[in-house]
Amino acid sequence: MKDSKAAFVKCGDKTIYINTDKLNCGTQYNLNIILNLNKRIIKGTVCNKNRMPSVGAVIEVMAINRKTNSKNIVGYAYTDKKGKYVFCLENLPNIIYELAIYSPLN
Repeated sequence: MKDSKAAFVKCGDKTIYINTDKLNCGTQYNLNIILNLNKRIIKGTVCNKNRMPSVGAVIEVMAINRKTNSKNIVGYAYTDKKGKYVFCLENLPNIIYELAIYSPLN
């Protein structure tokens, strides 16, 4: 991790670290993903500000057409008891993916 002050930090070629200490409660942060292979498994862990796993958080996956700027919800993933999630995305022409992460309602 190069800059611990940033909210999003690239850690190598395949990992992005999201520093939850730098995220504001109630603010939506979007992460755009561009795929280079036909299909890619996306997995990760959602943690709260105390770095504890966030059980039952929701990850909304949206596809954005770069030509028309239209957005479509692809689906949702939920975190397990360890805050982990996994889903598969297909690399489509002119499509980028956006993730929105929502904390659980508890």
